[in-house]
Formats: sequence, structure tokens, C-alpha cells
Amino acid sequence: MFSKFKTKDTFLKLDLFFYSCIAISFIILLFFIYIIINLILFNEPNDSLLIYYSFSSIFCFFSLIFFLYILNNQQSRRKKFFFLILSSLLTIYGFEIFFNFPNYSSSFFFNLPNYYSSDEIQSLRIKKAHEQGLEYDERDILQVIKDYEGTLLPNFNPGLLVQENLYKEGINTSEGVKIFPISSMSDSKTIFTNDNGYYPIIQTDSYGFSNEKSLYDNDKVDIVLVGDSYVEGLSVYQKNNIASNLSNSGFITISLAKAGNGPLIKLASIKEYASSISPDYIIWFFCSNDLSNLRYEMNSNILEKYLINPKFTQNLIMKQEYVDEAVNIYISNKIIGENIDNNFQSVNLKSGIRIEKVVTIIKLTEIRNHIYKFIINIFNNEYEDMEKIILNGKKEISKWEGKLYVVYLPSFSELENNNTNMRDKIYSISENLNIETIDVYNELQNSGNYKLFFPFELEGHYNIEGYKLLSDLIIRKISK
Repeated sequence: MFSKFKTKDTFLKLDLFFYSCIAISFIILLFFIYIIINLILFNEPNDSLLIYYSFSSIFCFFSLIFFLYILNNQQSRRKKFFFLILSSLLTIYGFEIFFNFPNYSSSFFFNLPNYYSSDEIQSLRIKKAHEQGLEYDERDILQVIKDYEGTLLPNFNPGLLVQENLYKEGINTSEGVKIFPISSMSDSKTIFTNDNGYYPIIQTDSYGFSNEKSLYDNDKVDIVLVGDSYVEGLSVYQKNNIASNLSNSGFITISLAKAGNGPLIKLASIKEYASSISPDYIIWFFCSNDLSNLRYEMNSNILEKYLINPKFTQNLIMKQEYVDEAVNIYISNKIIGENIDNNFQSVNLKSGIRIEKVVTIIKLTEIRNHIYKFIINIFNNEYEDMEKIILNGKKEISKWEGKLYVVYLPSFSELENNNTNMRDKIYSISENLNIETIDVYNELQNSGNYKLFFPFELEGHYNIEGYKLLSDLIIRKISK
């Protein structure tokens, strides 16, 4: 008799479980439908977001049907379905944990080269520096900024703006002027990341880029560089970056690069600044994170205007005071009361598993990202957007009869894994558009040991030798 009541109580709990699943699925479905309606009616619809939320809605709808089907089955079947769902959840979260700890999982299960987190790479660099008898600044970036007592700023990254709804269309200044800045604050001390054992402190020029101010006094500029953190010069002193190497070799060079710049922001930098400088050569650099950056950039209406409207400009070169204010507003909002790293992210200075990592796992962030990328790759050819952007840039440069070169900068992992997929795509696009390319990948692979051009022969930006090799390669190309 007690067994009978126990069984009834068990099935009652199972019913409550499935009713809860139905309620949750229904609420989430309504939420996704609400977002889709808002995207279509009240915003300029973005294809990527529509695809993402449409598939999420379809998934919730079928989940709802599935749970309703279970409730209409016999109680013994419900019990089986319960264990099916439970085992499925355990499997899904097992994969999520797997994706969140790739440095262990990938090397153990797939015999791939170890992937290390930024903290682990830093620890390895410190260890190698000590083995070589070299000094290594072990302070975190926040401590360095504090030691400068308010005279040092984190390196502003324009690409971060498009990752937040609050800033993706720009920043409102005190005079009501809305600016999407693609440079840093002018005439300011800025700190770069520590890849080589030291934190480079650079002085920005009159427009917020990493250049000597005296370069603008020249009647003619030979080369303008367009790119991201590699081209900006992370993580070496200003005198050792690509622009300085080229200028010291007799080619007056200005860099418009900023860390985190994707293809659209690079196009914007050509239209906003390079068109006023009118150099003989534009060197446009690409790298492996350009596709992920482009996904965010295409969600910004103001950045998309650079692609769809040939005449669009914010006239930033004439609005530096507003650029300075906008960047200052952003940095101030990010660093007040927070521990920050160089990308304005909250950091936990204590070792161990971070709360952020646990939340990431609970939200199934990595699995959702993998599914999203898979869907995007099926329904949206991002390389078509890339080709349109490069073509747009070529047309802009042709207005002053400048010459465009495209350079793909391979990362440490791409060289290690002999991965040329994106390089081949970028160079194929360039060839179709009759744009000359500079092959850094083969230059590094044929050097005998490509690791010598990276900090302590580990993942990171190029070191002094890496930037020197790259500069020499550019000089040989344009001198032909």
C-alpha cells in the first residue's frame, strides 16, 4: 500500500516537472517572438539576429510540443522521458564544460596543440623570462595604471563599442553630438598589454593614434597602415612598431590601427582619416578575428553606413574634441569602481575558478556560440560582406590615385597548425579585385623557426623581431 502511494507521489512530481517545462518553454517562446517583432517593426532588422532568434523560437516551439506529448502518454513512459531529459542535460552540460576548458580537453582527446588561457600564457612567459635571466613586470595592468596616479589611460578599443547596445551607435557628448570614435584620446599616455615582459607606455598623436606627432608636419605621407592590435604595435614600444620601422627606413608612415578593429572600422578609418592624408600606399591588414569582429560591426547602423553610403562620413578628423570627450566618457564609465584588464573587462585578481566562468557554463554560452556560428555559416556568407568592404575601400583609395596592398597576419596558432583557411580566402578576394598582396605566412614559415617572432616563443602579438621582419617585407614589396 505504501509502495502504491509512493509511486503516485513520484508520478505527481514528474507531472509537475513536465508542467514546469511547458511553462518555461512557453515563456521563452513568447520572449523570443517579442524580440523578433521588435527587430522587424522598431529596428532596422539584422539578418544574423533574425536567424538566431527565429531558430531559437522554433526550438522552443518544438520543445513545447514535446512536453505536451509526454503528458498525454502513460505514466511509465513519462518516467522514461524524465530520465531521457536528465541524461540529455548532463550530456549537454558535459560538452559545455568541455568547451570551457579547451587547454586540457583538446590536447587530451584530440591530440591537438595545447590551448592556454591568457593567464596561463602569462605564467609561462614569466617562467621563461626567469629561466633566461630576464626581468618581467608581474604587475597586473590595473596596478600599473594606479601607480601612474591618473596620468595613464587604458588602451581604448573601438571594437568594444559594437558589443554593447548602449554604445554600438556611438556616444553622446555634452553638446549633444553623437560620435562613434575610431581612435583614442589625443595627446594622452596609453598603456599597452604585457606580452614581452614590460608594459609599453605610448603617447598618442593629435588624432589619438600611436604615431609621432611630428609625422603630420610632412608635406607628403608615403604609407598609411590600417589594421588592429598587431598594426597598432601591441606589445612593443612605439619606436619598434611597424610604422616607426617604415618611417626610420625613409618611408613616412602613419598608422590608423586600433586594437579590436574589424573590417568595417578599418574601412571607416580610411574614409575618415586616410582620405585627408592621401598617401601613396595604403597597407590594409587582416587577421583571424576579423570575421567575429565583422559580425558585431554589421549590427551597428552607423558603421554599416560606411559600406552602403559612399559619401557617408562623421568628419571625425575635424571633431577631435568630441572624440576625446566620447572616449573619456566610455573609459570613465568602465573603470569606476572596477578591476579592469586592457579590454575593460572585470577581472578577479585571485586564482581559482571565477564566478564569471560558472555563469558562462550555466548559460551554455559556448554551445550557443557554436550553434550560432554554424547557423550563420549556413545562411550568411560573411566573405561576401568582406569582399564588398574591401572593394569599397579600393574605390575610396582610387579617388586620390593611391595604391592598395592587402596583408594577412597569421597568428601563432595558425602557424602552429598550418591553418591557411582565412588567409586563402582573403587573398582569393584580393586577387578577384586585382589587389596586390604581401605574404607574411610563407615568410614566417620559411624563416626556420616562426616561434622566434613571438613573445618567448608563445602565443601573442609579434615581438620586436616579428615587427622588423614584417616591416622589411613591406619595404621589399613596395620598392619593386
